Amino acid sequence: LLLHSFIIRDCRFSTVRIWFTGNRLVMESTDLSSLTIKTAKLLKDYGHQVSVIITELITSLTLSYLQDVKQTVTIILLQQNPAGPWSNPIVVKGADGIDSSLFFDDDGSLWYVGNYISPDCLYEGHHGIYLNELDPETFQFKGPRYIIWDGVKTRSKWIEAPHIYKKDGWYYLLVAEGGTFVNHSVQMARCRTIQGDYEICPRNPIVSHRHMPLLNPISVTGHADIVETQNGEWWMVLLAVRPYEGGHYNLGRETFMIPITWAEDGWPMVDNKTGLVQTEDRLPDLPKTIYPLMPESDNFECDTLQMQWNTIHPPVKQIYSLTDRFGYLRLYTRKEVLNEICLPSFIGRRQRHKVFLAKTAMEFTPANENEEAGIALVQDDRFHYLMVLVQKDGKPFLQAYQTENGTKSLLAETEIKDVKRLYLSVQGNTTDYDFYYGYTDQEMLPLVRALDASLLSSVVNNGCIQVPTISQVLIMLTLTGSTIRENNHCLQLTKL
Repeated sequence: LLLHSFIIRDCRFSTVRIWFTGNRLVMESTDLSSLTIKTAKLLKDYGHQVSVIITELITSLTLSYLQDVKQTVTIILLQQNPAGPWSNPIVVKGADGIDSSLFFDDDGSLWYVGNYISPDCLYEGHHGIYLNELDPETFQFKGPRYIIWDGVKTRSKWIEAPHIYKKDGWYYLLVAEGGTFVNHSVQMARCRTIQGDYEICPRNPIVSHRHMPLLNPISVTGHADIVETQNGEWWMVLLAVRPYEGGHYNLGRETFMIPITWAEDGWPMVDNKTGLVQTEDRLPDLPKTIYPLMPESDNFECDTLQMQWNTIHPPVKQIYSLTDRFGYLRLYTRKEVLNEICLPSFIGRRQRHKVFLAKTAMEFTPANENEEAGIALVQDDRFHYLMVLVQKDGKPFLQAYQTENGTKSLLAETEIKDVKRLYLSVQGNTTDYDFYYGYTDQEMLPLVRALDASLLSSVVNNGCIQVPTISQVLIMLTLTGSTIRENNHCLQLTKL
């Protein structure tokens, strides 16, 4: 998952390299069609939610994170190599809003462009884009702030994600508009001077599927960045979703790419037959690079987890080990549980396909009725499915739970005859999930089937928020317990 997809064009090489950034990930590509992860952590954990990651050129990276409910703090990190390690953060004082980016002009000046919430609040979603010069030594604002796109000018809603480019004597301003759901779009403006007054593209939005049915194979397109390759081709990366029945999507927002061209009037347009983001399109005219594929399974034979694994929050305390027992992932009991905002003992990987099978072998014997371990499908602490081995009346039981809007309910249970090794599986079928268990790796006994997948959809879990969230389902291995004994009671997992 790329929470926000932006590009760094690396000019240090004879062949231009493109670096994509996502949520705490930096990935490298030399052909725009295949990627490899280079960095998994861009900065130290500050205990805050990273809300935006944006990169410009090769020497800087800006992030905005929520310090509290009302305040967003923007920081800049520096590094000659996007693969890291990155510098300590520099806080940009007075930088409000989200989705900021940097622009390096030909005269050596450095500019910060970000979004703001209009104090006039003339309508819902009345936002705008502002520009401020930065001191290249201190990375602090200097000079006046320029409002270069007030949303009221175009009656635009929730303008964000600004980028500035310079081409043929024009400064082009690219923005996302319309919110992050059905009206999401990419829009553009331009001006001969960077401070404005910007002319709005008469063909806006230049990319959007807002006029298409929500159940189009690709929907909710927007939040883009563009790049020119060494062969003179222009490409746009942007975010979109792949919905299923009911307009739901459990894979979060994903990154797509389309070719663009510059028309005779100097405005960009999609360069394919449909003018849309397609499930298939031509590849860039670049030498093909083959990177190793992400492993589909893990035997846990290394002392570090592979890049595709995630925890709910950074593990400030040890919750797992790969060295206590070779070939096993060991999770330690903690009193924290999944339906709390906390650091529970779980390791997971993202659901990347609508149809899938995830399976693991588990060794765990609950010591009391307060300990449980198993496998889970997690949207967040309020919405998830859980299949866990527990102790009930002194006997081992396998139970399936549903947590909906914070309320946990038992769906099914069965007594387990042998807990020495249990095989747990979850199967995704686009619109529903099935939980299975077995006593051998070939056995799949159903515990509960046809669980509604929409419970974990970004559309459902947004609660009362009008714009759906962009999170993605995690397939988790989890362990909880109210007591942690001196021998570090744990579960062993192998070959997921």
